[in-house]
Amino acid sequence: MIKIKNAIKIFALLVLLYLLPNLSIFAIDKNKTIEAENYYQQALIHCEKGESELAIKKLKTALRLYKKLAKAYNQLALIYMDEGTVYGRFRATIELEKALRLEPKNVEFLFNDAILNIKKGFTNTAGRLFKNIVKLDPKNFWAYYHLALLKEKEMLHYQDMISVEPGSDGIIFMDSFAQKLKEEATDYYKKAVAVNPKFSDAYYRLALIYYEFDNYDEMIQLLESAVKIIPDDKNCHLFLGFAYQNVGKFRQAASEYQLAKQLMSPSEKEALESIATILTPEQRKQSELIADSEKSLLHKSFWTSKDPFYLTDVNERELEHFSRVAYANLRFSRPEKNIEGWQMDRGKVYIRYGKPDYKYRTRPYIGEFIDKVEIHYIIPKKSGSILISISFSKTGIYQIITLLPGGIYLRLIIRTYTIE
Repeated sequence: MIKIKNAIKIFALLVLLYLLPNLSIFAIDKNKTIEAENYYQQALIHCEKGESELAIKKLKTALRLYKKLAKAYNQLALIYMDEGTVYGRFRATIELEKALRLEPKNVEFLFNDAILNIKKGFTNTAGRLFKNIVKLDPKNFWAYYHLALLKEKEMLHYQDMISVEPGSDGIIFMDSFAQKLKEEATDYYKKAVAVNPKFSDAYYRLALIYYEFDNYDEMIQLLESAVKIIPDDKNCHLFLGFAYQNVGKFRQAASEYQLAKQLMSPSEKEALESIATILTPEQRKQSELIADSEKSLLHKSFWTSKDPFYLTDVNERELEHFSRVAYANLRFSRPEKNIEGWQMDRGKVYIRYGKPDYKYRTRPYIGEFIDKVEIHYIIPKKSGSILISISFSKTGIYQIITLLPGGIYLRLIIRTYTIE
C-alpha cells in the first residue's frame, strides 16, 4: 500500500515538473497579450489625434508581441486606406487579408474590405462582401445602404444611355437595365430604413430614385414619413419641399423650404439662397460693387423682377431656384470629398438652366477602350438653343460647350470640380 502511495506521489511530481514550463510559457504569453492590447489602445488614441505615423508604430509593436491580434491588422488597414494612394490601398489589402485569415466572419473586417474594394474600383467584389455581411448580420443597415448605392450608381449610369454601334443604323437604349437596377436599389434602401428608421441618408437616396423615375407621389409619401421620424433633419424638409414643388403644391413647398432654412447654419442658408450662379455677367459685376449690408435688397429686387405671378402669395421662380439647389445636392454631391452638389460643375449648370428638355449618355463602342461618358443638355432659349456638353473620363476632365449668339462655340476644359 505504501509503495502504491509513493508511486502516486512520484507520478504527480513528474506531471508537475512537466507542466511547470508550459504554465510559465502561458503566463508569458498572457503578459504579452496584455501588453499588445495596451499598445493597440495607445494606437487608437494616436488615430483620434490624427497622428498616423505614431499609430502605425504602436500597432506594429503590438503585432510583434502578439501576431494574432486581428483588430490591429484591421486598424493598420484603415490608416493605409486613409492615405488615398494606390500604395496605401495595396498595403491596406495586405493587412486586411491578415485580419480576415484570423477572423474570417468578422463583420467589421468584411465591411472595411468591401469599402476598400470600392476604392480600388472592384465594385462586384464589394457587392459580394456586402451580401455576405447581411447574411452574417441581417440588421447591418450600412451594408444594405452600400449595396443600394452600388445599384443606384449603375442605375444612373444606364438611365439615359444610348449605344450607336459602328455600321449600324439603329440605336440601342439601355433604360431596361436602369429599371431593373432601380428595383434592386429601392429594395436595399427600404431594408436599410426598416432596420434604422432614422437613417436619413437612405431617405435622401431613395427620394432621388423616385424623382428620377417621376414617382413623385412615392417621393412625397417617403419624405412626409421621414420628417415625422426625424423632424430636425434640414435636408428631409428641403427635399420634401422639392417634391411638393414638382407636383405644383407651391404653398407646401414654401413651408418646407422655410423649415429647412430655420434648421440650416448661416453658411448653408447662404448657399441655398445665393443667386450668383444665375446672375448675368453684368449683374454679377454690379453685385460685387454693392456693400454686404445692401445685398439683401439686391436679392429682393432680383426675385421680385422674376416673380411670374404677382397675385400669388409665393414667388414661384424663387421656389424653383430652391428646388434646383435641392436637386443639385441630391444628385451631384460627393460626400467622400465633402463637396456639395451646388459646388459641382453639373450642379451649377442645373441651377442655372434647370431640368434639360433632352439629355443622353453615350458609351464607347464595343471593342474600344475609351473610358468616357458624355451628357448633353439641349436647352431651348428665346435667343436660340444652348448646348451644354459635359464629358467624364478617368482623368477627371469636364468639358462644357456653350453655343453663343452667332453660332460660336465656347469650350471650357475644367480639371477641378468647380468652375474657376
